Amino acid sequence: MMFNKIKFPILIILIFTSMCIFCQMKTEASENKVLLVYDSYKEFGSEENKLNSLVHIILSTGNGVDIVNINSFDKKSIDKYETVFILYNNSSKVPGSLIKSLLEFRGKIIWVGRNFNLNLESYRNVKYIPYFSEKDSTYNTLSKYYYDIFNNKKVNGPKVYLLLDKVYPFIDIEAFVKKIDFLYDQGIPFVCSVMPVYENQDFDAMERFCKVLRYAQSKGGKIILHSSILKGNNIPGKDVQDKMSLAQQIYIKYGVYPLALDIPDSFFYKNDYKNLIHSSNDIFVENDKNIGVISFKKYSISGFDKVINKVYISDNYNYEPLQITCDTAFCFDSDLNLDSFKSQIRCAVGNGMYFNNSEYLNNVITLGGIKLSNKNFDKLLNNKLVDNKDSNSKVSEKNNKTVDITNANNRIIKITIGVCILFVIIVLINRRIERRKFFR
Repeated sequence: MMFNKIKFPILIILIFTSMCIFCQMKTEASENKVLLVYDSYKEFGSEENKLNSLVHIILSTGNGVDIVNINSFDKKSIDKYETVFILYNNSSKVPGSLIKSLLEFRGKIIWVGRNFNLNLESYRNVKYIPYFSEKDSTYNTLSKYYYDIFNNKKVNGPKVYLLLDKVYPFIDIEAFVKKIDFLYDQGIPFVCSVMPVYENQDFDAMERFCKVLRYAQSKGGKIILHSSILKGNNIPGKDVQDKMSLAQQIYIKYGVYPLALDIPDSFFYKNDYKNLIHSSNDIFVENDKNIGVISFKKYSISGFDKVINKVYISDNYNYEPLQITCDTAFCFDSDLNLDSFKSQIRCAVGNGMYFNNSEYLNNVITLGGIKLSNKNFDKLLNNKLVDNKDSNSKVSEKNNKTVDITNANNRIIKITIGVCILFVIIVLINRRIERRKFFR
């Protein structure tokens, strides 16, 4: 009898909880792609590629982006998006069909640049940003605004990682080991971006180099694979992917496990490079100064789990925590003089820079049919646990304060759904029993 009195309040609570969870899941699913409508990739007479800057901002939240030139805009397709960016770099005429579609659109609209239509001014779902540039604080303001839209449900803000960049086989091995020891002694987790090696893989120098990389792994360093240095703009994506796959196989043979890719942002805009860049669920990205013209009628870039933007540290770099508006890797040249390296690290830490542990990134990379992944400090090769004796150890806990709770949330969702289903079954069975008693 007691169960009969409380079953309906419990049922209401569980239904409400389920609705909240499903709403959250629906919201996350709908955020997979953002529509970006633009007139040109840069302002007339300017060299700054603002289209690429906006793509960086969108991808940094884990969303993909559909890029559409204003002349190819189709009003029928806008309703499938939750968020629309409008980028107007020049004073060209805004089509009436676009304005009409935006007035009827119920999602979020972010208008950047010129030609803002005043009919949209009173709409609560519209944000107007007349100007931004990577050369001043306006870029960080826009990036933070967009990041907050898609991350307001997350407890943790953007992460900062320390990256030893462009680690070549011919580096000064002794000095490199001292840098690793210094970071380990300071309790600072780090990432090594190693250059791909295709030839002379059996030379003693290669064996010594990989021994040092294994040592870096044993000190808590994560290894990622830097993209090939391309001599030309027309190299087929398959050729580059084959080379990268070969390099991955060679490193794995030596017990070195690159768990993510490090690429220039120009790879985003090459259709035949999509398979390569999406072979890794997390990517480190650097600005390609020679990216050139970006002009598409329509182009689509799928999202990643994590996009970590590379920022190069110089002697006069003035770090401020508020400048970090997305996941960032602060880069130090691997061949930097040891004293300068220590000085820059101490200066960065002294200015309040906190380096996150990249081991909390659940990386998955598949190249050449070989799948590498890591989870909870374990490395998996084709889903089999790798012996961590030489390849992994925890870094000082004083620099490991944050924990990724995504997997825990997913487990809670599954458990809650299971409990709801079980409770409904119990209620139905109980009702059937009560009905039989009544008609007996």
